[in-house]
Amino acid sequence: MIRKATPNDLNRIVELGIEALRIERYPNLVLSQERLQAMAVACISSTQHFSWVCEQEGKLMGAVLAMTVPGFWFERSECNVIMFFCKAPGEGVKMLRELLRWYRSRPILKRLMFVCEFDADPRIEKLLSRLGAKKICPVYMF
Repeated sequence: MIRKATPNDLNRIVELGIEALRIERYPNLVLSQERLQAMAVACISSTQHFSWVCEQEGKLMGAVLAMTVPGFWFERSECNVIMFFCKAPGEGVKMLRELLRWYRSRPILKRLMFVCEFDADPRIEKLLSRLGAKKICPVYMF
């Protein structure tokens, strides 16, 4: 079952977010649970942002969070997926379809950005392509 996230989901969303990050891939970064929690609170508490979860037998198994920000160089806004993680087969695509429905219903949003990690599960990129996303630019990081 998928549904909109509520404040009661906050702790589990943070747990899933930490699991999704696999922080060992970033040896020079210090994980901040407080910042993860603040971002999740912002997504859950504002209709400007997106937050949905999937639940199985009363336990949260995944979440999609996205934040809306003003366009940096264009009119209107863009939405950035800040978390996508799902441990329940078939539920991730349902949450992404709900995200797309939400995105398309908001004329203020010019684009929806989903950046995959360098070693993301290849099924995620296939799923995004199947849903109509286009891979348009490489990301460089120092």
